[in-house]
Amino acid sequence: MRRWVQSLPGKVADSLVVPVLAVLVIAAASLLLGLLDEDVPVWAALIAMALSTAVALGWGRRRAKGGESLDSLRLQVDLHEYYADHLYEVLETLQKVLSGSIPDVGFAEFVERGMLEPARGYLTQAPGEDVRLSVQVPDDQRQHFQMRFSAGHSLEGSRDFRLPIAGSFGGHAYSSREVQWTDDVDADPRWSKHPKGRPGRDYASLVSVPVVVRDQVIGVMNAVSTYRHAFSQADRTYIELLGSILSVAWSVVEEEDQNH
Repeated sequence: MRRWVQSLPGKVADSLVVPVLAVLVIAAASLLLGLLDEDVPVWAALIAMALSTAVALGWGRRRAKGGESLDSLRLQVDLHEYYADHLYEVLETLQKVLSGSIPDVGFAEFVERGMLEPARGYLTQAPGEDVRLSVQVPDDQRQHFQMRFSAGHSLEGSRDFRLPIAGSFGGHAYSSREVQWTDDVDADPRWSKHPKGRPGRDYASLVSVPVVVRDQVIGVMNAVSTYRHAFSQADRTYIELLGSILSVAWSVVEEEDQNH
């Protein structure tokens, strides 16, 4: 795979990232929706395929652009392996929650304590860095985002959160159905600061992933950091795969609710 990707022009390699990951995510969704008793190692294989593909494509892009240090590439590979362990754990926990093997744990608790809170720890990699994650959904009028789930945000801030969808960074991900990210929000025209944002909690990097349930975008999952250039390619792949797992889990829960 790596040798084949190395032979591709950089733009061609770039164009393969989303389709390849999309195929893997669809395969994972099919397993979860139709084969809940499928062994967890199948999930692990899908995650490994997605992450290794991202590494290989990243290798191809680096070579096409003249190359980077091997140390940098090794770091990306190490990060993908680091994140794969957590993604495996998330999928294993999800299967247990859906099958009822973990009593009294619902969907909301799984999302916040099983996904977002651990992900916050994994993504915080620099001294003094503040990373926060949230899942935001439109209100009844579909004019403002409300915070449905969160990690790192205060209880009051999560409860009272309201942000106009139009013109917001997450709104771009919501309307385009595509992952949006920036290394420097102050220099990005898609970013508009929350009018009630707390002083001293200014964000610098942001990744926004659309949450798609039954082909409908129902919200976005955001990861923010107080550091510029906080999220590497490996970080963004990890965040995007978390968003895909969330989309699949949400689809299953909605289907089960409708069947009861």
